[in-house]
Amino acid sequence: MPDLLERLTDAMAERYAIESEVGSGGMATVFVAEDLKHKRKVAIKVLHPELSSVVGGDRFLAEIETVASLSHPHLLSLYESGQADGLLYYVMPFVEGESLRQRIDRERQLPVPEATRLAAEVADGLDYAHRHGVIHRDVKPGNILLSDGHAVLADFGIARAINVAREERLTGTGMAVGTPLYASPEQAAGEDTLDGRSDIYSLGCVLYEMLTGEVPLTGATPQSIHAKRLSQSPTPLTVLRETASFELEDAVARSLAKLPVDRWATAGDFKQALDSTLTAATPAASAGRPMSRVANRGSVQEAKPRHRRRAAAWSLVAVLLALAGGYLWWSGVDRTEAADGFEAHREYRRAQAAYESLQFDSAQVYLLRSIEADSTYARAWALLGYTNVMLNLENTGQAEFLLPAALEAARRAIELDSTLAAAWHTYATVEWSYLRDWTSAERDYRRALDLSSGGSSVSQIAQIRFNLAGLLADLGQCDDARDVIAPYADQPPLERARGSEWAILVPYLCGDYSAAIGEAERSVVAGDSSFTVLHLLFLARVEAGDMEAAELDLEGLRRAWPDRSYASRALQGLLEARQGNLAGARSIIADLEQVEPTLAFEGLDRAPAEPRAQLYASVGDAETAFSILLEEMEEKGHIRRLSSHPLFAPLRGDPRYASLLARMNLRCRSSGDRHICQPVD
Repeated sequence: MPDLLERLTDAMAERYAIESEVGSGGMATVFVAEDLKHKRKVAIKVLHPELSSVVGGDRFLAEIETVASLSHPHLLSLYESGQADGLLYYVMPFVEGESLRQRIDRERQLPVPEATRLAAEVADGLDYAHRHGVIHRDVKPGNILLSDGHAVLADFGIARAINVAREERLTGTGMAVGTPLYASPEQAAGEDTLDGRSDIYSLGCVLYEMLTGEVPLTGATPQSIHAKRLSQSPTPLTVLRETASFELEDAVARSLAKLPVDRWATAGDFKQALDSTLTAATPAASAGRPMSRVANRGSVQEAKPRHRRRAAAWSLVAVLLALAGGYLWWSGVDRTEAADGFEAHREYRRAQAAYESLQFDSAQVYLLRSIEADSTYARAWALLGYTNVMLNLENTGQAEFLLPAALEAARRAIELDSTLAAAWHTYATVEWSYLRDWTSAERDYRRALDLSSGGSSVSQIAQIRFNLAGLLADLGQCDDARDVIAPYADQPPLERARGSEWAILVPYLCGDYSAAIGEAERSVVAGDSSFTVLHLLFLARVEAGDMEAAELDLEGLRRAWPDRSYASRALQGLLEARQGNLAGARSIIADLEQVEPTLAFEGLDRAPAEPRAQLYASVGDAETAFSILLEEMEEKGHIRRLSSHPLFAPLRGDPRYASLLARMNLRCRSSGDRHICQPVD
C-alpha cells in the first residue's frame, strides 16, 4: 500500500511537483510543492484518508468553494481544491516564515504591542469573513501564520467544510471541529448554530496566550476544560503581565465572556478596541500593582506562614476601620467629578475577575484599592464582605478577623445602598455563616432575590438562589429549596451549568437519591462533567446502594480529573467502607494522612475538614471524626452541611453531634434519610 506522499505525488504529477511533507495535524497533512503551471511554491493540505472516506467529496468541495472567494490581506487564500486518488485536498500559497504556535513555543511571551497588533490583524480578517457569512471555528496559534511580521489566518476551508459535512454525515461519530483549548463554551457544548462571537472567544484565548504564555483555562480532558469555562474566569491579564494596560485587560476579558451576548458584538469591534489600546496604553505596573504574579488556584501556591496571614488579617481590619472613619468626609464629594470613581470601578472589575477565578486573596487586594479610591462604592463593599467569607472557608485560620470584617463590609454596603441586591446577599451570608441567625439569613436572601430583578447579572442571581437553596436544604425545607432552584431545571446547557451542582445537591441532601442521580446524568449529557457533578453522582449512587454503578462513576471521575487524586482516593475509601471492607478503607485513610495535603487540594493549607470527618465516620471512628469537626468549629465557627449531609448520618445519634448543631443555633431530628431542623433564637 503506497504511503500518502507517494499517492499524492503520482496523482498530481501533471500539475504539482510534490517536494516534502511539512506538517501533520489531527485532520490533515501539509505538503510543500511547486506549481508547475504558475511557477510558484504552494502548500497542499490533504485530509487524512480515513476522514476523506466519511466526509464525502462533493459536499466538502462545495463548502471549500464557498470560502475560496474570500480575499483579505490577513486571510490565507485558497487557490484550488479537488480529489486525487480518493484524497481530498486544497491548495494555498506557501508562506515563508513560521506559525504563531512555533513563535510562542520558542519565546513563550510576545511583546505587548506586537501581540496586540497581531491579534488586531486576525480580528480584521475575521470581521471580513464574518460579514461574508463565513465562521472559522478553529482559530488557534497553529492556524495563524507569520509572514513578514504580519498575521495571516489559515484553514478557513477545512474548518467550515468539515463542520458542515459532520452535520450532514458524521452525526454520532464523536468527531468535533475546533481545538478544546481555544473552543468557545458554546462550541464545546456542541451547539448547532455558531456565529462570529465564537471566533472572537477563540481569538481572545490566542491573544491571552501570546501575552502570558499560557491559555486562559486548562484541564486534563476536553470535558474538564469545558467545565472550567462554565464555572471559572481566567486570571486577570494584568496579574500575569504587568506591562499590559488596563484597557487591553478589559478588551481581552470581554472577548472571553462565557456568554456570547457579553462578548464583542463583532470582530471589527474587537479590532477597534485593540487598536485603541496601542495608542493609549497605560501599563498596569504604573498604577502600583500588588504583586508581579498571582498563581491560579489550579496550580500549587507558595504556602503562607500562619503569622504572616494573621498580620495580614489585622491589616485588613485596620484598613476597614480607617476607611469607615473617612466615610463622612468622602460622602460629601461629588463622585461624578472625581477621577477616583473611575479608578474604583476599574479595580472593582479586576476584583470580580479574580473572585470568579477563585483567587480570593487577589480579589481582596483589588477591592481594598477600589474602596480606597472611593469609599462610597457600595458594590465594592458588598463583594469585599463576600470575599472575606470565602477566604474564611479556605482553611486560613483567620475567622476571628475575616468574619467581623465581612460583617462590617456588608453593613457598610447596605448603609450606602439598601436597594443593592449584592449588599443584602452578602449580609445574609454573614448572618448565616457567622452570626448563625438562620431566620434573618433566609429573610435577607429572599430580599436580595427580590431586588436582583432590578439589574443584577445572571451569575449574581444564580448565586443568591443557590445560597438560599442551600440554607433551606440544611433546615430540611426540601420543597422550598427545590422551588428556589426550579428556574434552572429546563435551561439549555450553558445556563444549566450554573445550577447543575444545586439541582443535584438539593435532592441529595434531602434523601431523594434517584432524583439526584437523574439530575447528575442530565448535567453530564448537557456537557457539564465538572468534578462537582461527577462527585455528587458517585455519592448519590453510593447512598442509593448501587455500588457497581458507583465504581464505574469513580473510574470515570479519575479519568476526567487525574489532578484530584487525593479526593478520588478518599472516595475509594468511602466505597470500600460501604461495601463492608473496613480494613481496606482504614488502610486508604492511613495512606491519605501521609500525603502532603497541598499536593491534593491545591491552594489550600490542608484537606477540607468535612470530607475527612465523613471518611472517619464511615469506618466507625467517631472519636477522630468529632475531633476534626470540633477543631473546624473552633477555627471557623461553622461546619458546612453538618445538619443535612448524608455522610454525617453515622454521627447523628451521638450527643456531641447535637452539641455541635447547638453551637450553630440549630436543633434537628432525623427520620431515615430525611432531617428537619429548627433555628434556635
